[in-house]
Amino acid sequence: MIIETVEHKLVKNWTLVAHPDYQLYSNDSNNYIVVDPDNSIALHFTIDNIEVDIKHITWEVAFKIKIDTKTIIITSEPEIFDEDL
Repeated sequence: MIIETVEHKLVKNWTLVAHPDYQLYSNDSNNYIVVDPDNSIALHFTIDNIEVDIKHITWEVAFKIKIDTKTIIITSEPEIFDEDL
């Protein structure tokens, strides 16, 4: 199954690829949170030139980190509940 994705440019030439229903927020230069459609933090991380530091992740989020291309890919779709429709 192929999911729809969008790319978000991050600092230090990193990129986040995720389903468009995830929202990305940052309040400083290398600290990011990804929020799901229920406004819950799905992923919290910091990045620099050589490292991704995962601070928090919810159990339903799957992701990959490709160091060679400086890409973080959220491979799961956000969970949608019937009451959200």
